[in-house]
Amino acid sequence: MGLYEERIQQAEEALEISKQLSDISAQAQCLGNLAWLLFDGKQLNDVEKAASDAIELLPEEGEQFLTCKCH
Repeated sequence: MGLYEERIQQAEEALEISKQLSDISAQAQCLGNLAWLLFDGKQLNDVEKAASDAIELLPEEGEQFLTCKCH
């Protein structure tokens, strides 16, 4: 397994854990990280979905940095 695939798998596992814990902020962070990993791994079809999902989870106020990072 390549470096990107391993890191993507770890990000997906972290996302699942944050879902089980109902931690919305952690879910958004995991999705934002996943989007960048997918981008770096040239999996461009999945990047937009991960970033969009992260943005949808974020509140309108208080998470501006993460919102910008996902854009």
